Amino acid sequence: MIRKKILLADDEDDFRELMTLYLMRVDRYELFEARDGGEALEKAIAESPDLILLDLMMPVLDGFQVASELTARLGVSAPKILIVTGRNLVEEDAAILLSGAIGIMRKPVKMEQLLKNVERALAGDPLDADWSAIQ
Repeated sequence: MIRKKILLADDEDDFRELMTLYLMRVDRYELFEARDGGEALEKAIAESPDLILLDLMMPVLDGFQVASELTARLGVSAPKILIVTGRNLVEEDAAILLSGAIGIMRKPVKMEQLLKNVERALAGDPLDADWSAIQ
């Protein structure tokens, strides 16, 4: 079985580790981590993940910049991006997310819900109602 690649990009070490440990239990994914936006962009280009779980507020490059840069560089071959953020988004932020994100999940995250929506995103299915899907 070919494992789907997931990049977990978040500057909060504890949260990133929690996501990694939870997704490792499923044993279906090849996981990569990034601690800031610069590292996220580098790993996304080098590893070609199927999905990126991307925080918005990170050092070096923020999540908006990472999503926009990946879309600009890779076009339709850019990975799917699910935003995981504690930030309350305003209208103008949604336009930026349209450049590559398929949904937004607000922190604190329920890990069961995270897994369900990771699976749905990778399968190309609609995200669960608890997520704000970008149509």
